[in-house]
Amino acid sequence: MNILYVNNDMSVSGSPKAIVTEVTELKKKGHNVVVVSRDGELAKNLIQNSITYYPVDLPVIGLPIIKNSDRFEIGEYLRFLKGCFWKNRLWRSYLKLKEIIKKEQIKIIQSHQPGPTLVSYLVAKKLNIPLIIRVQHILRNEFPPLFYKQIVEYASGISVITPEIKRHLTNVYNINEKDITIIPTLVKFHDEQEEHVTELVPNFIRNGKLKILTVTTLGSAKYKSVIELIKGIDLLLCENYDCELTIVGDGPYREEIEKQIQKTKDSKKFILAGKQENVERFYQETDVVVGVGRVAMEALYYGKPLLCCSHFSYAGIFKPETADEISTYNFSGRNFPEDSLNSVNIYKDLKEIISYSLNDYQKMCHYNKTYFKQKFDSEKIISETENLFRNVLISKGKKDRYEKGH
Repeated sequence: MNILYVNNDMSVSGSPKAIVTEVTELKKKGHNVVVVSRDGELAKNLIQNSITYYPVDLPVIGLPIIKNSDRFEIGEYLRFLKGCFWKNRLWRSYLKLKEIIKKEQIKIIQSHQPGPTLVSYLVAKKLNIPLIIRVQHILRNEFPPLFYKQIVEYASGISVITPEIKRHLTNVYNINEKDITIIPTLVKFHDEQEEHVTELVPNFIRNGKLKILTVTTLGSAKYKSVIELIKGIDLLLCENYDCELTIVGDGPYREEIEKQIQKTKDSKKFILAGKQENVERFYQETDVVVGVGRVAMEALYYGKPLLCCSHFSYAGIFKPETADEISTYNFSGRNFPEDSLNSVNIYKDLKEIISYSLNDYQKMCHYNKTYFKQKFDSEKIISETENLFRNVLISKGKKDRYEKGH
């Protein structure tokens, strides 16, 4: 199949990472995959994996908010219009995308995020190409405020990563649940790294220092959870526990993070590693991971204890009794109240992990790794993705034949 992925950008963050992994696996299966997005650090990963990549200045629209209604305020419309028509992005993107589709003989499009989805819809409708909308979050990554009903009506399918998003689209946007397919995020590291996915004696048992890792983008929403994490670790430091936090990622709110670190008992216990294309060694060296979404899944992949912490809420330690419910919400804790995200809760959970024996720790590691293998098997996920594309193309062919006959 000739497949086109259209995405906001290729920055070092969850959605672009997922796309790189997914299209690389589809390429291995013999499909011709093309990616269009604004530029970013991960673009070279696509090229290294022989994925055809076109940088296009797509319109970026949407706000990091959770919608509880399909109605849109005037401010949202105005921001939408600015995002579309600033530098004439919508029209230029439309022309460029149409050119790429004809050149690469694209048969199906999968779009991500509101701006790329709008452009993809306009081109797909013009060229009569099936469109799949991929929704990876209930924040921002939904639909453009204008024409979303027409886009959903035209789309051949909607693919989401969790049951929570499916419920959200059904309840807020009144989309028929039969049109929504749940396909989890694909997480897979290089095959040769499988041997490194082993449980080691944790640092806090070996030398008394608890090593903590969070991987994030320090944007307007996500930085808040990092602030609470820093405060929680500072509570441990004030009780003379030896611990160290590594923060992988960067963003416009880095300065706020630096200011909070300076307020702690020992600022040297906090490492700002910045953006990192390869995060594997950080996972391998840490004792516990704090994160949400793909980061949480990567922690499970490496069999690391996980504290599920999102921008708005906190679900605590990933344990067997809460695992399925937490993963349903993309490890975000959105099923917990907003006041759950506070430094004291994080402090208590980290203190609990410090109290674990080696046997307790390794049991948790084994459970997390097993859970990942059972729930997020890469071969199953890529097969489900292929089947979605294949079924959409078959349905499109039947529809075209029917219309020609009438």
